[in-house]
Amino acid sequence: ITQDFFIYAKGKRNTLQVGLDILNVGNLLNKNWGHKQYYNTNAPLALVQNAYSQGGTGIQNKPVYRFMRNGSEVLRETFRSDNSLSSTYYMQFSLRYIFN
Repeated sequence: ITQDFFIYAKGKRNTLQVGLDILNVGNLLNKNWGHKQYYNTNAPLALVQNAYSQGGTGIQNKPVYRFMRNGSEVLRETFRSDNSLSSTYYMQFSLRYIFN
């Protein structure tokens, strides 16, 4: 949004321009919109032991997997919210003086 104000100085018409920029307008309208998300992991399963480490080659010796952990908890969510400036709205105010 910009607004021009005309100022006459020494017989010349100069312009004072006032501006307001709003970034991530969706988040300004609704707090649930405009959030950036990251995926937790692209490989949610970890190999604990495979058939070769169990010492066998038969069908009864199957590999064992477990879900990846976030500290002591098992990952249950695919995505996590990014709590940085890119996930919030912000405004920028500007002044510009244009000489003629």
